[in-house]
Amino acid sequence: MILVAQSIGSDATIRQNTTFGIARKDALHDRPIIGDRVEIGAGAVIVGPVCIGNGAIIGANAVVTRDVAPGMVVGGIPARVIGRVRKLMRDEHPSDETVAGPLPQQSTILSI
Repeated sequence: MILVAQSIGSDATIRQNTTFGIARKDALHDRPIIGDRVEIGAGAVIVGPVCIGNGAIIGANAVVTRDVAPGMVVGGIPARVIGRVRKLMRDEHPSDETVAGPLPQQSTILSI
């Protein structure tokens, strides 16, 4: 695991064999910023001056070279959006369209 991120937010999950860092030797200060509650899959690579938004999910073995918006699910080489995360609230079912409670319990991935 190589961690050379500018910052890593709270409650981020970083799985094994991940790489964060610079994309080029002539840009030593262009490092990623990882938001809060981000999940990063095994073997993912995040390089360059990218920002990973809060609650985003990076798929296993993805190569991220561009910003990821909050709540987006990305995967592939190069990484691209494959879905979005929606937090379910207490007493809410995945088919419900309304928010029914104050505390997040789980998340689901919705395809776009």
